Amino acid sequence: MPIGEEQILSELYSEFYEEQEKKFREQLTLSQAAEAEDDLMSMIDEGSAQDTMEQIGTYNVVEDLDGSNVRLPGYVVPLDFNAASEYTEFLLVPYFGACLHTPPPPPNQIVFVKSPTATKIADIYEPVWIEGVMKTGKFGSDLGNSAYELTLTKLEPYEY
Repeated sequence: MPIGEEQILSELYSEFYEEQEKKFREQLTLSQAAEAEDDLMSMIDEGSAQDTMEQIGTYNVVEDLDGSNVRLPGYVVPLDFNAASEYTEFLLVPYFGACLHTPPPPPNQIVFVKSPTATKIADIYEPVWIEGVMKTGKFGSDLGNSAYELTLTKLEPYEY
């Protein structure tokens, strides 16, 4: 992320949660409001219409990465599936479970990866290293939007 992005992200999350709380409080009965005095968000039932999270963040990028050959670690979120666990498109995310559950990371923490040939990924639950040429911009998928795109040249397991 570019310098200063942590502060922007913190402000965006604060604004989002304040707005969510305001909307939620408007829908509560008096008895529910009394119950929720300290922990309003705990009243949201898992799987309910209110149990959602939009992707929060910006498309602000580190401009020096545009056109650079980079090597990055992360976790794979496949966008195309086949029985052989080979993928031509996937998201690289910074932590396990990102984009599979809410909230997704900000767009400038996700890399949309395109492989010219199907790439075998033995275990999507384990981190990997990817290498390739990075582009900046706005790239979208149903699982999350990205501010970076990488054309894959190499993928290998992340060794601890």
